Amino acid sequence: MRLPEIYLAIDNCFASKRWTKPLEWMEVIKDLGVWFVEASADNECDPLYTSIEYLEDWTDEVNKCTSKTGVEVSSLYSGHGTYATLGLAHTDIRIREKFLNEWLKKMVDTCVKVDAGLGFFCHAFPVSVLMDPKAYESYERDLYNKLAELSKYASGKGLKFISLEQMYSPHQIPWTIKGAE
Repeated sequence: MRLPEIYLAIDNCFASKRWTKPLEWMEVIKDLGVWFVEASADNECDPLYTSIEYLEDWTDEVNKCTSKTGVEVSSLYSGHGTYATLGLAHTDIRIREKFLNEWLKKMVDTCVKVDAGLGFFCHAFPVSVLMDPKAYESYERDLYNKLAELSKYASGKGLKFISLEQMYSPHQIPWTIKGAE
């Protein structure tokens, strides 16, 4: 019987605003004796406030620094910035579309360039939606459709995996296995 392999990893949100260049945070992580990192979009790779050219340079730098340090980015994740908005469940379709097309899909593209997966959580329903069963059903359906579209996009790009962070309160679905299916 083959046992599963388990690797210790750390996210680099501790480095936000302190060690912002990939070599800086990779060297700190290497000094800890850790070889895998989940890179936070909060640490200078968020597609909503950086340019495509910057993200290309960032991914090149990550790949060079991985070769130099041995520290591997196993996944990118949304970070705390996306927790501050309704995101994919926003009451305005323009915001939902922006999150899908200008944030999540660009994060997928970045992940593929550094051979990493994507972890994220960027949606929540306001009380006005939670208190209206018809609105809730509509927003829930739209959220699942957007997640399915993202999954199809990611699969077409060859992304390793997508991880949707399960949250703890009913306004942030899916919080059941059935809902996640």
